[in-house]
Formats: sequence, C-alpha cells, structure tokens
Amino acid sequence: MQRHQRITERREKLRQLEKHHIIPISKGGRDVEDNIAYVRKIDHRLYHVLFGNRTPEEIVLYLNSYFWRPKDI
Repeated sequence: MQRHQRITERREKLRQLEKHHIIPISKGGRDVEDNIAYVRKIDHRLYHVLFGNRTPEEIVLYLNSYFWRPKDI
C-alpha cells in the first residue's frame, strides 16, 4: 500500500469520528484536548441517548443509585 493511500485512508477514518467533550461545555468543560475524546458517530449518539449531557461522575452516581444497589435495600 502506498504512503499516500494510507494517509488518505487515515483521514477518511478521522472524518467518521466526532468530537465528544468528556465534561460537557454546558457544565463547565473546556474545548481543550484533555477534555475531548474522538468517537465514532454511532457511539457518540448512543452515549447521549443513554446518558444525556451527564458528566462521568454523574453517570457513576446514576448507575450506583439505580442499578448497583445492595440487595438488602
């Protein structure tokens, strides 16, 4: 495979990714590399369907309170 073709394929894969803010901008997150994950479009959509605009900490609290309760409660 030629170098140019590999570069072209890599760029095409990057076009299929979306920028996801780990801490949402609306919740004080910043538009900096440390707060950005590049994910496939379908995964990004599903993340927001499942978790809305929650921060990672809010997701853990949500999961703990609704799904991981001790059995004696």
